[in-house]
Amino acid sequence: MIVEMRSPQNLKEVQQLIGRLTTLSMFVPRLVERTRLMVQLLRKASKFSWDKKCGAGVVLEVPGDLLLEQDLQFGFKATNNQAEYEALLAGLNLVYDMGACEVTCKSDSQVKIGQVKDEFEVKEPLLQRYYHTVCNNMAWF
Repeated sequence: MIVEMRSPQNLKEVQQLIGRLTTLSMFVPRLVERTRLMVQLLRKASKFSWDKKCGAGVVLEVPGDLLLEQDLQFGFKATNNQAEYEALLAGLNLVYDMGACEVTCKSDSQVKIGQVKDEFEVKEPLLQRYYHTVCNNMAWF
């Protein structure tokens, strides 16, 4: 059962999860027919100790009251901004692999929303790379 699965601990396990979700979407035709998915990005970096692990969370809300939640753990120390972009990218990749063609993304970060909507400038070079990757991935939908 998806709810009982443990969170992936590395990139290979994230890829395995994506494969499972893709397979699941094949067996749930209405999921693919209703190609509107909502990605809620939950910033969880502040809940992790900086000395140990950093992470974020993604919630996929599918029509019909189905929620798929996924915690992400990073193998690097991430700032809140990095964690928010990582969560956004993970969510976009998941819904793309599930066959979505329309996605609504929500976040509690007004800065990130403003950056993605081109209302705020992304000044930091590392975050500019995240921003450009997100913009490229959003073109899928």
